[in-house]
Amino acid sequence: MSSKTIDGSHIVQIRELGLSPAAAREIAAGIPRPRRSKRLSVLAIGLPVDHVIEGISLTHAAKPRDVIEMLRVLDFSLLLVRAGPKDTAIWQMVQAVRRYWPQLRWALMTENCTDQEEILARSLGAASVTNDPRVIVELAAHRGHCK
Repeated sequence: MSSKTIDGSHIVQIRELGLSPAAAREIAAGIPRPRRSKRLSVLAIGLPVDHVIEGISLTHAAKPRDVIEMLRVLDFSLLLVRAGPKDTAIWQMVQAVRRYWPQLRWALMTENCTDQEEILARSLGAASVTNDPRVIVELAAHRGHCK
């Protein structure tokens, strides 16, 4: 573990923080860092990898287990799901997400939603059942404002 004294007063663990020495000096000196424009981060499962929604940074999960693993280490504004009534593994994953990440909103993205799919999604707390990208952006932007 490498540590350096910065300006004789702050000790920063450079290696642990992963900061450059210049960035560490700026933080120690209280110099505000420019903020990057933050795109809305949405985790998606069941959507094609090339699916894009303007204004949203989509992270695609290949399997339900990947969703759980990503939620353990990353922060998302919304979980976006595309699943049919027979995609049992995905619906079980949604149940687990609702149990362990109750603050995370989720939406079912579907073009031709059957009554069975909508009932299932709503019973699991879906914030929306839609195919409209504007609705997805709105849901992701209003993080933490649950019904």
